[in-house]
Amino acid sequence: MTKTSNGNTVTFHPNVKTYLQPVIVDQFTDDDGSLQYVLSNGNTIPADRYNSLWNPHKGIINWKTKGENPDRTRVAR
Repeated sequence: MTKTSNGNTVTFHPNVKTYLQPVIVDQFTDDDGSLQYVLSNGNTIPADRYNSLWNPHKGIINWKTKGENPDRTRVAR
């Protein structure tokens, strides 16, 4: 991103790495019968939790159930 301020052009470079999905190295079933993933960083996580974080299901939003605006100072007129 380039920004000009007071006649000076400054180019910004991000110094933070992008947060990427952890790589699944292996999988196994634990004693309870639930699927567990072994990640590349050495941690294990249940498959349902991993999928809910990184592969969420796209659903339909029902805007009729939204209700009234709780901030009464911003009522559309």
